[in-house]
Amino acid sequence: TSGSVTDQSDSAFTITPPVMTDTEIITALEGMVRAHPCNFLTFSQGTCNLNYDFNNDNRVDVSDENLMRNVRTLSDSQFDIIYKKIDAEFRARDGASKGTAGYLEVFDPNRDGIINDVDWGLIKKAIVGTRVYPPTPPSITSLNPQTVQALAEFSQKKNLNLASILAAIAQLIEAFK
Repeated sequence: TSGSVTDQSDSAFTITPPVMTDTEIITALEGMVRAHPCNFLTFSQGTCNLNYDFNNDNRVDVSDENLMRNVRTLSDSQFDIIYKKIDAEFRARDGASKGTAGYLEVFDPNRDGIINDVDWGLIKKAIVGTRVYPPTPPSITSLNPQTVQALAEFSQKKNLNLASILAAIAQLIEAFK
């Protein structure tokens, strides 16, 4: 198989490298960022891959490496940027096999020689860790009595129809279910 090493002394003996651990995947992604530096000089030449620019400063440098290294501890908004950029870079290489131009070992953590959804599952698991992703939006399926009271007072002060306000809120709740 393409991701394996064959011992030439015995054609039936195949060594398959182990699947990368979560730590190895994050370290490899950090190394990928380090291998693609970009600054104001190279940016103007169009050679920068902004999928590695995690802080959106139009550079790929040590600050982006640090963000990748600490991906599991970032805020949801910072994490979301990195997740989407790694996903975009992965999707650009999806289907590439070892020996082709689009292939990068970092995107083949199961080491079978083909970048595919199995690999994305391993990468996603490594960078997401125990966080809930995508984040669950706050529930708006019910209104507590204090909210209804505040709406009633607001509608009276503004001479608004409370029933119309509550009906509009009910429509919004339905739309987000």
